[in-house]
Amino acid sequence: MNFLKCYNVKNNNQIKESYNVEDRRITINISKDKFDDLLYSFIELLHEPCFFILEVPLTLQEEKETRKNHFDSFHYQTYYIDEITKEKLKNIFNNYLNVFKNNGLISFGVASHISHDEIFFTKYNIAYIYSNNIKKQSEMLSTLDIPQSNNLTTAWDTFTQNAPGEAFDLNSKENNVDSFINYAINSLGMYKGEIR
Repeated sequence: MNFLKCYNVKNNNQIKESYNVEDRRITINISKDKFDDLLYSFIELLHEPCFFILEVPLTLQEEKETRKNHFDSFHYQTYYIDEITKEKLKNIFNNYLNVFKNNGLISFGVASHISHDEIFFTKYNIAYIYSNNIKKQSEMLSTLDIPQSNNLTTAWDTFTQNAPGEAFDLNSKENNVDSFINYAINSLGMYKGEIR
């Protein structure tokens, strides 16, 4: 499977573009070739009003203040934009999707306030769909020629001490996730949520 440039997955030949279903959650290995199509197809199915979510790693100083001990996992600051239309969501991604795709350290997604359908894109080209209508979401994935699998292998399943995963931020100093956050707070009503 082809990964975004911000990831290095040594055993990528073991990973196939596919998805599996568990209750109301779909886990998807999504190739970089269909990444945009999956996002925009999902947005089309959403019921308005929608919301946008972004998870960004804490700074080193924030992490020092937050971690309880050396074994504690790293934390993320969440940001939200509430009560947004599908058209405004598409405008965000038309302008900033490449910035998000070039940063392997963040996660982002969109959801509906009404139906609670959500898609969330995470590290190593893995996306999660949460929905009460799995049939509708599976039909959308079928339209994108993403096959269902009963035995999904994600990048995480292939990592070893000798073949770890690597994630990078490839954005420039001028055009990056921080500049998006500043813009979105000032112009789109983005606000800080919880630390996870």
